[in-house]
Amino acid sequence: MNKPTIANRDNFISAENACTSKCTTLAILEAWNGINVVKHNLSKKGLQRAIDKAVRLFAINDIMVAINNYGIIYHDKDYKPFDDYSTYTWTLPIFLGKENALPEFLNDGGKWINYIQYKDKQSAAKNKAITIDNKPSATSKIISLSYPDYLNFMRIMPYDEYLKTEHWQHFKTQACIYYRHTCQLCGNKGFELHVHHLTYENRGRETFLDISVLCSKCHLKAHRD
Repeated sequence: MNKPTIANRDNFISAENACTSKCTTLAILEAWNGINVVKHNLSKKGLQRAIDKAVRLFAINDIMVAINNYGIIYHDKDYKPFDDYSTYTWTLPIFLGKENALPEFLNDGGKWINYIQYKDKQSAAKNKAITIDNKPSATSKIISLSYPDYLNFMRIMPYDEYLKTEHWQHFKTQACIYYRHTCQLCGNKGFELHVHHLTYENRGRETFLDISVLCSKCHLKAHRD
């Protein structure tokens, strides 16, 4: 058998890299179109150049997280940190390239942190008067926490209490919308849907990559497995 020449190996590596680049582009484009802001196809001017530049600066998973977070904030009509506030409607190339776009919507980005804190302050204000055995509810404590303390508090909070927080209730609604109210295992629609944690590592700042939307039957099966 003839051994592959250096030229052949180089051609193979080049083809493999091209395939990887195309798969990355398709994955990012699908994630972007999934948040229903401004939809594109592969022929969008400047799209490939913007994606190539972004993946040199950020991990692919971080890009996906930022897109998901942007989608959540964009569609949250109740988010009004100040009068006349509105979230910019960006195209994907602009979102990937602007300094105040993609980096700000990462889990440690300023816009996402502000959003999480705002939503939980809203929740705390609603629950401030609620007491259990003359003790403030767990949710009402969040308003006074710094972001690192907030994340730690959300992680150690009893899970049944966590599922009652404004953050989780809102995220659960957005996750069902993102996955089109469809069970991701069996494909059924119109059934009672559950949002199942695939990991608890990001509790308090989940993205759509951390969960799965399941019908009650598949949710039970997931816990059994």
